[in-house]
Amino acid sequence: MNVFKTEVEALEYVLQSLENEQDNIFERAELAIHHCTKTLEIVRQRVSKLGFKTLQEEAVFFKEIKSTIVGYLFYYISLVQVERSRPYGCPKKERKFLIAQIKAMQAYLMKHQELYEYFLRSHDYRDQDYFIRKNAPYQLSDEAIASMVDFQFATPHDMIFSKIKGYVLSINYLENRLAIPLTSIANKSNANLQWTGSKVDLVELAYALHASGLVNNGNAAIKDLAKAMEQLFTIKLGDYYRIFLEIRARKNNQAKLLEMLRTSLISKIENLDG
Repeated sequence: MNVFKTEVEALEYVLQSLENEQDNIFERAELAIHHCTKTLEIVRQRVSKLGFKTLQEEAVFFKEIKSTIVGYLFYYISLVQVERSRPYGCPKKERKFLIAQIKAMQAYLMKHQELYEYFLRSHDYRDQDYFIRKNAPYQLSDEAIASMVDFQFATPHDMIFSKIKGYVLSINYLENRLAIPLTSIANKSNANLQWTGSKVDLVELAYALHASGLVNNGNAAIKDLAKAMEQLFTIKLGDYYRIFLEIRARKNNQAKLLEMLRTSLISKIENLDG
């Protein structure tokens, strides 16, 4: 299973690099779709050749590995469809269009509310019902067709789960399109805030906020949080995904900054309380 996780991590690194380096949204999406399909084929061949050692391993694969890759495919395909159809030049029509797209995706999430909540809450008690190929009954939905056509590489639920993941990313993208640009907010402030800690510390803070789900109900992308940090503190974080990999590789105290913040806050409270 580690080899599958490594493939996903490598894919996410490439996708993050594209987000940072490729401004043309159509070229970015095209390259991203290429890398996603390439990774999907790699894991497909491995599953076809070696299979799974346990049912738990099979469930984890379809729930976490395949659905993540296919979820990115849904996201980038949706992104292209939205940008191609978006009515440019008229802010009111554009806003109305984006809101309609969000509502359509939210309707899909509500249609599959049980599985959507299962995803949001990170449940695992029905993994073997949802993500084992032989156990799950066929569903009467378009997404279930994949499990009928390619039953060795699909379950009746993993495609729905993938689409949920992709739509969550897409909704976040559309909501950011609707939001007031952070730069316009920052320009209204006379404050000149400078980050005087290390870039590693700021990246740790950004990822901590992302992991907490406290921004945009957990739908804020790490890219947007990183950009907000850059604008707020007038700093360039560079390849923050690589920096996060370094944080993950720490042998001791992976949450170094958070521990320091906790200690500093408690110390200040104790000093004020005398």
